[in-house]
Amino acid sequence: MSKPNNCTEGSNCAQVKKIRNTIIWLGFGIVALVYYLFVPGANQLQDLKEQVQPTVSLYSSPKSLQGKYPLIDDNRNTTSLSEAANSKWSILYFGYTSCPDVCPIDLAILNQT
Repeated sequence: MSKPNNCTEGSNCAQVKKIRNTIIWLGFGIVALVYYLFVPGANQLQDLKEQVQPTVSLYSSPKSLQGKYPLIDDNRNTTSLSEAANSKWSILYFGYTSCPDVCPIDLAILNQT
């Protein structure tokens, strides 16, 4: 038994196949373009490693701030970093005692976050 051929002389099977093949090739092209644009290559990763390497070796033995490190809170009470952080992420801001132009802007930016 042979498979019936739906293409007759009056149908446009060749045109449908051409459109189907074009869509398939366009799909492959789009996938390749997305892969090329969004997946970093080995050269880009090597460049990134070279950029990060100096900062990694800058502090070869960083000091821990887990012990008593006296700080003054906004109520002028002495506290430690471990008490202030309370096992959560915290922002530690080192401001200046007299800076009328930069500090208010920095504090406004921190307040927005």
